[in-house]
Amino acid sequence: MMPLLIAAIPFQGSLVARILNLAWVRFLGVLSYSLYLCHSIILGSIGLVFMGAAGIIYALIFATFVHYLVERPCTRARKRLSRVQSN
Repeated sequence: MMPLLIAAIPFQGSLVARILNLAWVRFLGVLSYSLYLCHSIILGSIGLVFMGAAGIIYALIFATFVHYLVERPCTRARKRLSRVQSN
C-alpha cells in the first residue's frame, strides 16, 4: 500500500490517486483499523467453510457496525470532553 500512497501524493491527478479517492476506497480506509482488529476473530469463528468471500463480507459488516456504534460515538465524546476541559 505504501508505494501506492507515495506515488499518489505528488501526482494528484494520476489514476492511482483517483482510485484511492473513490468513496468506497476511502470508506475502506476508515474501516481499516476495525478490520485489522476483528478479521482474525471473524474468520476464526465462522470456520474454514466460509473463509473466502463470505469471511471478508462478514468482517466488513462487523467493522462497519464497530465504526458506527463504537468509533463515531467515542470520537464525538472525545471532542465534547476536550472542549469542556479547554474552557
